[in-house]
Amino acid sequence: MHKSIYGHFADDQAKRKLVLSTTVPIAILLFLLFSKFNLGTSGNIAYYIIIGGLCYTVYYMFLVPYDSLGAELSEGYDTRTIMRGMCTAFIYISGIVGGTATLYLQGKFSGKGASVTASWQYAILACCALVLIAGFATYASTKNVDKVQSDISSETPIKENIFKSYWEMLKMKPFIALTIWCLVYFTGTTLLATDIVYFGIFSLGLGEVDASFFWTVSTIATLITIAPATALIKIFGKKKVMVASLWILIVVAVIEYIKGPSTYLDGWAVMIAYSITNSTVLITSFSMLYDIGELTEFITGKQKVGAIVGAFIFAMGIAQAIAYAVFGVILKMSGFDVAAKAQSSGAINTITLTATLIPAALVFISMIALILYRINKNNYDALLVALDAKREGKEYSTDGFKELL
Repeated sequence: MHKSIYGHFADDQAKRKLVLSTTVPIAILLFLLFSKFNLGTSGNIAYYIIIGGLCYTVYYMFLVPYDSLGAELSEGYDTRTIMRGMCTAFIYISGIVGGTATLYLQGKFSGKGASVTASWQYAILACCALVLIAGFATYASTKNVDKVQSDISSETPIKENIFKSYWEMLKMKPFIALTIWCLVYFTGTTLLATDIVYFGIFSLGLGEVDASFFWTVSTIATLITIAPATALIKIFGKKKVMVASLWILIVVAVIEYIKGPSTYLDGWAVMIAYSITNSTVLITSFSMLYDIGELTEFITGKQKVGAIVGAFIFAMGIAQAIAYAVFGVILKMSGFDVAAKAQSSGAINTITLTATLIPAALVFISMIALILYRINKNNYDALLVALDAKREGKEYSTDGFKELL
């Protein structure tokens, strides 16, 4: 819920300043999270709960305005797609570099005589330095795109009640479409992602190391997909390419279940399909969210991208929480035995279903919501022309995008 609140209030602020204001606290909290203090058993537990909670909270205070900033960096249908493609690529690259670099530095410091605790602190300190550099670099590089949302005909920003703001947004079909799609889609794909190692070990008979390698395959497939997906989106449009990518996961998952998974190649097939779909989704969904911003400004007089992105990230979090809970229930009902190396046929079949048919069904259902999302390049361009005229107090026509109203 706090993500939606951050998003609403981010619309009344300069988002790049909000990003900068959270950079130093995140770096400090990250360092404290990997610091060790002798506070006793209860004290240590309380300490890490508090620091972990603060770190989580401040991170989302950074993430919501950061993700919203993309709409202000661009006001173009195709430009936003390219930007989100690059952002998605760097997210995955930074994850690889950050994870390996931290372990490498920790090993180096440990090899030079530092204790385990000290070596981790030094490694995390280096990561914190990178966080600070990235935060200040972002602030400096976006200094010409600051934009505080304001009333179209007034220079004085409108402070709007959060409940009224979201009530107005709930009347917009594109926003409803993406929010419902997000809830259902991420429930399905999170179930798949949570189940994939179990699928590798128990359904395919792989070792734990081989099963975990699926994530390496997934990362490589994701990075390879970004460039062609971005190019296809520019040709065919965001919604069409998103729907096509959803079908890839659905078809592969259904084929794998019908065929009967038996080798590591079956696991690769599922994960590559998942990666192609998820990579495309991460590009298209945020770009589609940004396009709703101009529609909200035209209708309400205020571009509520922060609130839109905050609600979307909140829905994503709910979907993931539901998936984790449901996965535990599914395993328990299947008769899965944590202590047993061999599982019953019922448990194995349930694990296979959770990696194939169940996520495929949820992804299919999620597509139904996208019927309500009708923004495309033509009506978006027409909307921009009318919006520019409205901002300048001139006459405008809604021809070309009436279906959005």
